[in-house]
Amino acid sequence: MSTRDADEIRCRTCFRVTPWAAFCTHCGAALPARQVYRTFEPEPEDALLRGAQSAREAAGPPAEIPALPDEPMVAPFTQPEPGPVAEREMPPSPIEPHDTFDPIDRFRAEAFSERELPEERARRGIGPLAIVAIVALGLMALGMGVVLSGVVSGLARATPTATQTPQPTATAAPSATIAPTPSSTVGPSLTPLPSGGPVVFPDGFTAVAQPCTDMPTSATGCDSSGASISATSLWIWVGYTHGYSVDKVVAVLIDATGSRLKENSISFATDLNRTCADPCNGWLRYRFTGLVPGNYTVWIERNGQLAATTAFTVSG
Repeated sequence: MSTRDADEIRCRTCFRVTPWAAFCTHCGAALPARQVYRTFEPEPEDALLRGAQSAREAAGPPAEIPALPDEPMVAPFTQPEPGPVAEREMPPSPIEPHDTFDPIDRFRAEAFSERELPEERARRGIGPLAIVAIVALGLMALGMGVVLSGVVSGLARATPTATQTPQPTATAAPSATIAPTPSSTVGPSLTPLPSGGPVVFPDGFTAVAQPCTDMPTSATGCDSSGASISATSLWIWVGYTHGYSVDKVVAVLIDATGSRLKENSISFATDLNRTCADPCNGWLRYRFTGLVPGNYTVWIERNGQLAATTAFTVSG
């Protein structure tokens, strides 16, 4: 191990000798503060203390204090003996011993003995008669309830119950609010012609429906009739006049029992690329798939109102 001078210190991080400074010159670690030692020099107050001690030593030992006497300095107190006490005769009492109790005090004692706490008075107030009265009231209320229930049940039996006659269920399309059109509102009752259409709406709208075997491609109607098919899918061609952009035309597939099986809807405002102004004429096409053998009817509804019908048969 190398020696070091008084102006050097060994770093505690790299253990190398480095000059005294704030940081090590080898690794840069922080070094402890340097302690500076100096010779002892007495303070001025020490000289004053030493002078006082020398003065006490020069004066010699202190004078002795005389001891106190062992005997007490105060004379003892002597208790004088009590002298004879003269007996005095007491006068006789004017009241007999049995009458020494004050009548007023006796009245107060009797009144206090008859006092009761509120809870004790309440408990004593509920006697057998009160219990009997409460039981009687309960039995009376029970009897009145039985009587009233008998009267009410008798009135109910006497009053005949009205029997509602079941009405035949209509298989017509459910009514819906018609969207506003430039003309007047469509009337609530629109019945298709016996031949299946068309129905003329107050604003001039009409529609005609046809079943097609193949997909229709023109405004003249079906290329091949689909009145009787053996396939499981069918096209419906719908031609209309005086249509408006607010109209919504729905094709509803109905079976022989009158149940609504499927619905296909077309909205003029969102589903069609209209190029003519209101009112406008045109045609639509719908497709139904998954058909089973049976008789079907297709309703064409405009804004919830029946506009036209058509029928077809699927053979097995």
